[in-house]
Amino acid sequence: MRAACRRFMDDATEADEPHRDRDRLHFYRFENVALGIALGEFRSAMAPHIAAIAVAFDLDVEDELASMLPPANDAT
Repeated sequence: MRAACRRFMDDATEADEPHRDRDRLHFYRFENVALGIALGEFRSAMAPHIAAIAVAFDLDVEDELASMLPPANDAT
């Protein structure tokens, strides 16, 4: 999970480089395709870990988050 967070921050920071002087808010907009890709990769890297934690500790997961997670039997 730590590696996925670092990779996302590295990718998102690199994605922001061309716009650093022009518009700081651009970093948070989805006009930036590289940022969208980095976010998608981050979500897919985190989902199995979140699912495994939820299963291991018998946690309830909100429907919106649960829709992004793999089925419980795949979370190992």
